[in-house]
Amino acid sequence: MQKTKLIIGFVLVFLLGALSGALGSGYLHHKRISRFAEFDPAHRMEFITERLTRRLNLDQEQRANVEKILAETQGALGDIRTKFAPEMQSMMDNAALRIKEGLTPEQSQVADQMFERMKRRMMAMHRGGKRMMHDMEQGGGRGMMREREDR
Repeated sequence: MQKTKLIIGFVLVFLLGALSGALGSGYLHHKRISRFAEFDPAHRMEFITERLTRRLNLDQEQRANVEKILAETQGALGDIRTKFAPEMQSMMDNAALRIKEGLTPEQSQVADQMFERMKRRMMAMHRGGKRMMHDMEQGGGRGMMREREDR
């Protein structure tokens, strides 16, 4: 009987440890991804530049080249986003209407709020890309994380 309790105790401790580890790592992973998604494009670029610099041990010249490439890429992506934004918005509006057809009036009101938040987020991301290009043209880049913290 004593031996059985001991085995059950060890199994429970092991299972609780595994569960807490899985939940903890899932929570941290979610936080890290959501934090990255909250960054505007300039801060995402700074995050990527810092990570590449640290992991690849880039010198100043390499870092400057990476910053330039990322800024050019972000600008090109912004141009593409601007070009296709009306068509994408139309598709999203159409999808929202189709989704709402199967909802109750209460669900439809909640969906309207959700879709409006999504639309505002997309618009903010678009404006952020333009702001990032302006910052880079004005010599921004390094120190953008500190600027964000100051706001």
